Amino acid sequence: IARYNAERLCNGLGRVTRYSDFRAPIGEGYFPKLDSQVASRSWPPRFANTVIRDIDRPVNEIKIDVFQLETWRDRFLQAIDSNAINMPNGRKVPLNEETGIDELGNLMESSILSLNRGYYGDLHNMGHVFIAYSHDPDHRHLEEYGVM
Repeated sequence: IARYNAERLCNGLGRVTRYSDFRAPIGEGYFPKLDSQVASRSWPPRFANTVIRDIDRPVNEIKIDVFQLETWRDRFLQAIDSNAINMPNGRKVPLNEETGIDELGNLMESSILSLNRGYYGDLHNMGHVFIAYSHDPDHRHLEEYGVM
């Protein structure tokens, strides 16, 4: 975020604003004006005040509700508040000064390193997906993903 904020400030834009209410509009629009001549496609815009919605795109094998994103966020915040990560076997892994930030980072980024991916989900990566498909979450307009 720090690097992105620096780029925005250099281009006369304000800092990134927090987005924690997944039901609220994304105030800032984005019109990339980018295309891929190799793929013969242009990148769709995200209009100001876009609201992310449930995604149901069989062609992309993606079906997920905003509620799931909220659940993962709440579980991640609960791990921070309780200073522990819930494991599939019911055990709790305490967060400590040496490895705690790495464990939280692995939960947020969601990879093979995540301690309990089934429970904490894929918040960061699917957050990108929700925003990238916000212009056509049900493939009604046959649009591909947009920029994040």
